[in-house]
Amino acid sequence: MFQAVLTFIAAVSQAGSSTIDKYIVSKQRINFKVYLIVSFFLIALFTLPFFIIFHDIKPEASQPFWIFLMLIGVIITTVVNIVYYSILRHEKLSEIEPVLLLAPLFTVILTSLILTEERNMLMIILAIISSLALVWAHLKKKHLSFHKYLIPLLLLSIFISPISAIISKKLLTVYDPFSFEFIRTSLALFFMILLLHPNLKPLKNKSPKYLIYTNILTTIAWIIVYFSYIKINDLYYSLFKQKNQPR
Repeated sequence: MFQAVLTFIAAVSQAGSSTIDKYIVSKQRINFKVYLIVSFFLIALFTLPFFIIFHDIKPEASQPFWIFLMLIGVIITTVVNIVYYSILRHEKLSEIEPVLLLAPLFTVILTSLILTEERNMLMIILAIISSLALVWAHLKKKHLSFHKYLIPLLLLSIFISPISAIISKKLLTVYDPFSFEFIRTSLALFFMILLLHPNLKPLKNKSPKYLIYTNILTTIAWIIVYFSYIKINDLYYSLFKQKNQPR
């Protein structure tokens, strides 16, 4: 019951954050580069106190394999977020969602192939049916205009997002969720600053409240996701994280 409540909170937080993100990028006309830098800074700031108080990092996290795995995860996070938020300014949220809904489907399939301990044919079948049903419901309800901007997001949802989920699950065996999110977000912020070179001056005329709201919701949602990766089977949780923006 408690897990179901947490799953509901995560889903609502992610849905709310996605809606606010679209408002910030499209209506407030905040450049996606500025949005990403500020958002990752805020998430790192929000998770810093929890990292200081609750950090529980195993000694093997300093081994080359785990450092390499963390860097791969950070690079994927950086690339996926840049692609997603650059597309968000062009496309309607309703047109992006069906593409994002494919990610859990391929996460389930790839996880079952790579992580044999996660293999459960019943849950694989249920996850596939659930994902396809949600995609079909979106396509039936709305006429999807598949623009060229959606192609990179489609490729990322099919090939990269499942790998990212598996890497996160592996890293959470040596990091606690708060430490993982703080370190991952801080490193991604560093890479984004190097890559994007944003001009933050336009923010002086914008209200920061929506940026704060959306990143509080995002932080809550992803911390719950990470705890769920630890506590329950990855395949089970893939059924419930159907609508999430990348992080």
